[in-house]
Amino acid sequence: MRPGSEATGANEAATKLAEAIDDFLGDLQKKFQGISDEILTKREGASFLPFPALQIQRTT
Repeated sequence: MRPGSEATGANEAATKLAEAIDDFLGDLQKKFQGISDEILTKREGASFLPFPALQIQRTT
C-alpha cells in the first residue's frame, strides 16, 4: 500500500457518505414540503381549526 493511499480512500469514503446524506436530506425535504403544501391547500378551504378546543371565542 502506498503512503497516503489510506487517507485518500478515507477521504473518498467521507465524500461519498456526505453526498449520500445530502441526497437523503434533500429527498426528505421534498417529501415534507409536499406534505406541508397539501396540508396548507386543504386548510385554505376550511374555516375552522382542526382542534375546536383551540378556537378563540369572539364576544361582540
